[in-house]
Amino acid sequence: RFRRDWRVWRFRRYRRKRSFRRDWRFRRFRRYDDIREELQASRIGFFTPNQIELFPDREFEVFVTISTLSEMRSDQTRNYLEQIERTVRDVVYLKQWANWENVEDGRSFSRADIAFRELSRVMDRNDAVQDLFLEQVWKRR
Repeated sequence: RFRRDWRVWRFRRYRRKRSFRRDWRFRRFRRYDDIREELQASRIGFFTPNQIELFPDREFEVFVTISTLSEMRSDQTRNYLEQIERTVRDVVYLKQWANWENVEDGRSFSRADIAFRELSRVMDRNDAVQDLFLEQVWKRR
């Protein structure tokens, strides 16, 4: 119990020191202009796939997505990857199931389903902790 409380205190202390840039809190929005100023003052944000479609090209320096692609239909996966490529300026980090079979939906997903036209893969490995996951890093060419 003491150890957990200490971590919370340390996190709060860290947050006070870094208060000049805060994290963007998830919420619904319909237009990018409604959140633009607040988002630009933030270090990090969490968004749903449909919200990403609202962002301008190359809005994000880094795009991170973990365990998302296998939960989508094939058309949703393609759209999501296209949106990632469109909105990222520099680097994409993916951590996904290396192979996934959804029997109910008849959907399978594999490493081969991940592709970008304007990004180069610079890392592709199995996760060190959960070896059924893959980790990939992609950089803009």
